[in-house]
Amino acid sequence: MPKKPVVIGELRFSAKGEAKSHFTDILNKHPLGTELQGDEFDNVMALLLCHPKANDKIASGVKSIKIDQGFYSLNRCFHVVRVDGSIEDFSIGKCIDGEHSPFHRFCIACRRTVEAELRAKKAKYFEDNRDKDGKVVCPMTKEKITFE
Repeated sequence: MPKKPVVIGELRFSAKGEAKSHFTDILNKHPLGTELQGDEFDNVMALLLCHPKANDKIASGVKSIKIDQGFYSLNRCFHVVRVDGSIEDFSIGKCIDGEHSPFHRFCIACRRTVEAELRAKKAKYFEDNRDKDGKVVCPMTKEKITFE
């Protein structure tokens, strides 16, 4: 199946992966809390307009877009700061891929249900098995890995 071009604002990408990579580069090159300026603001604003719930995300209007951690995870994501002072996060994937299927949403809900327990078991495993550098041997690859 041939790759489908993606157009976001004035930017044209050969495929979704290229678009995601471009916006991920913006997300990762600035410190947390950075408000985007100039072309980066314009391009990420165009990305936001592709979100399936763009109107809800924008609501009272956009004052700025900043980079910060997600509200429900430690992952970086973009945050729209509205003119009324409220803040809403949005992901690159949702803007480019659209809504997830009902099955995928079910899988996400299942993962979130056990996430805290899995993280606690992982922390215990690292506590019991780490070397002097804080690494453990991956049971699958046999490589030394860090917690993150």
